[in-house]
Amino acid sequence: MLIADYEALVRRSVRRFLRSYDVEVVCECGDGRTCVQAINEMAPELVFLDLQMPELDGREVIAQAGERMPPTIILTAHNDYAVEAYDANVIDYVLKPFGQERFERAMERALARIQPPPAQRALEQKLDALVDQLRQPKPWQDRLAVPIGDGRLTFIEAREIEWVEAQGNQLRVHCGQRQYAFRETLSGFLKRLDPSVFLKIHRSTIVNVNAVLEVQTWFKGHHLVILRSGKELRMSRHQGASLEQLVRKQRQ
Repeated sequence: MLIADYEALVRRSVRRFLRSYDVEVVCECGDGRTCVQAINEMAPELVFLDLQMPELDGREVIAQAGERMPPTIILTAHNDYAVEAYDANVIDYVLKPFGQERFERAMERALARIQPPPAQRALEQKLDALVDQLRQPKPWQDRLAVPIGDGRLTFIEAREIEWVEAQGNQLRVHCGQRQYAFRETLSGFLKRLDPSVFLKIHRSTIVNVNAVLEVQTWFKGHHLVILRSGKELRMSRHQGASLEQLVRKQRQ
């Protein structure tokens, strides 16, 4: 919303009455030239416009803004401007001084003009919800905090992890020549990793698909996963989905 009136007292009154509405006042102007500039730069949804202002009066503002002129509520101390205001396609005109009741009637007319119908609002809300969902942060982490004892944490890049093994109630994370051992469940740690990159190939093993060199058939439905480092890991025969993903990765 934009408030353009020569009198600061009137501008304060409009702003005060607007507090009960879910709207934002983007600019206040005390002269017509500044008002035209604000309309062109900010494209407000609604303008409260004084007809008698320095530089440019309200009629000149409407003329200069042309097609960019938003829906407008005229603020005037002269009843003579009423017909002219409606001829200018203005929503309403409010005689000064005005109270809250008269202001609210004008706002009801304005909101009926500028707010979309219920069906359109419902569609817009669904689209907004979809955009918010897409903007939400991904559930996995690219950089992980790993405890290293004495209350200290170190940070490792997820892409550096080659494989993870569960040993009793501990995990051992292998990052090349570096290893980190700490207490956490394998399933809990897996939730922190990108599911398109890290796979559970055994009840006690997670592997980074980018670290895999090849997959070999073993026996009784089992497979061997050979890492680029030369490490051999056993894949359970129950991990068919992981096997398919690994095979697809090797073909790329």
